[in-house]
Amino acid sequence: MSRFYDVVRRAGQSFPFGGGEADSETVPPMAEDRIEAEEILTSPEDLSRGQLDSPIVEEPSPVTRDNQFAASHSKPESGLFQTSVKAAFNDKARVILNIPDSAVLEQYRLLRTKLLQQQQEKMFRSLVVTSPGPEEGKTVTTLNLALTLGLLSGRKVLVVEGDLRRGSIRETLRLGLPPGLSDLIEGSAKLEEVILKPDKIPVSFIVRGNSTHSPGELLHSARLPALLQELTQEFDLVFIDSPPVNLVIDAQLLASCCDGVLLVARAFATSLKALQEANNILSPNRVIGTILNGGMKLGPHYGYRSYY
Repeated sequence: MSRFYDVVRRAGQSFPFGGGEADSETVPPMAEDRIEAEEILTSPEDLSRGQLDSPIVEEPSPVTRDNQFAASHSKPESGLFQTSVKAAFNDKARVILNIPDSAVLEQYRLLRTKLLQQQQEKMFRSLVVTSPGPEEGKTVTTLNLALTLGLLSGRKVLVVEGDLRRGSIRETLRLGLPPGLSDLIEGSAKLEEVILKPDKIPVSFIVRGNSTHSPGELLHSARLPALLQELTQEFDLVFIDSPPVNLVIDAQLLASCCDGVLLVARAFATSLKALQEANNILSPNRVIGTILNGGMKLGPHYGYRSYY
């Protein structure tokens, strides 16, 4: 990962780690307000970085039990029963369905192509998406990469909210309190009850759920590997959005049950030390690639630039 570390180190010479931003005069007006994009997936030995925006950290909206989950069970083409729900991303969600800039979508298409190439070579169907620390873009990466894949004809994609502590996907979809992963692991819900299929979103979801048991204890359950294996038999690709790997053990527990890991780092925010620590923690697992998020910007007509 020496070239990747060199990239992060040089970035730190331009801006202090902790969240520097590009010159505001170079930012397209629409991009400054709306865009959140990720860099092309690379192996640790071959990383190039694009012009990206910084994330908006949103306060989770209050969650109340409502009638959104009063939905019928339907059997998808995958052969697995799932629950149809009325759900939509909130207007502030930085997902490609809300982004008007085609350049952002193109970056995710490039990321999608790279991931599919890696999948053909390495034969994975479940990926944990994590980052060294919080607010480095892993949830946005998970959602947008899944949506980009879901737009392909015939692709069945599932996003699992593996952050049982502070996950935000349920709120982003404006759902109430449907059962989810935690309820499935403890045995209080069935698989067809927790797989949610929004009618206007080309991706299925399992949210974090409502169990009061400790997330660390739930993810230690012997049931988890078998459940994830069953999901990979029904979906082409399963993404698990996990907590930061350097903060809690959850990402390690999830990674041990999955085929691979995507590590997300943020330019000018993720320190070299944090990145090295995350790499060491994940070394027993199969790291498919690293995504560098939050790079530099150019003018509105040029879109993105890569630099090494």
